[in-house]
Amino acid sequence: MSNKFFSYSFQIHRTRKTIVIFLVFVVILVGGFYLFYKSKQHIESVDRLSYNVVLGMNEFEDSSCDKIYRMSYKSSTCGTVCITTSKSNKDYLNGIKANLEKSGFTVNKIQSKQINKNSWSYLSTKRANPIISYYAIDYGNKLYSIEIINQANYLSKSKMKECNNGFNKMIESVQLK
Repeated sequence: MSNKFFSYSFQIHRTRKTIVIFLVFVVILVGGFYLFYKSKQHIESVDRLSYNVVLGMNEFEDSSCDKIYRMSYKSSTCGTVCITTSKSNKDYLNGIKANLEKSGFTVNKIQSKQINKNSWSYLSTKRANPIISYYAIDYGNKLYSIEIINQANYLSKSKMKECNNGFNKMIESVQLK
């Protein structure tokens, strides 16, 4: 009996079992993390506009947007992202700019920004809390617009950096089909 517990072959057999159990545990852990990551980051689309829903974006209901998300990081709200589609309107951002200026915001001039080989018109407020940004493009007889209300200025610097990274990842993932 004592020879069984001290034999070399028994120790190898027990070590093999331990290694196999450890490898199965690692595979289950990696698979679980992968499934969690994929469930938190997936591709959504509104008509011909598709984008990644990044970690921290939580959808909620609002009748003024086709899709609206609350961006959060570590239980702090970073802001909102509102995606809308409507009929083509070449003067959309000029109307938004006039409304913002009428409301007392200081607004940067309308610029062009390349996002995934498409030229989007871009408008944002300056010296304001929160910072409001609009992205708009006429594509296929429709106007696609993205409104971002960034409230991260009220948070600590580390949280503000993570919030801004989330907004940037979402905007950089926008594609038109």
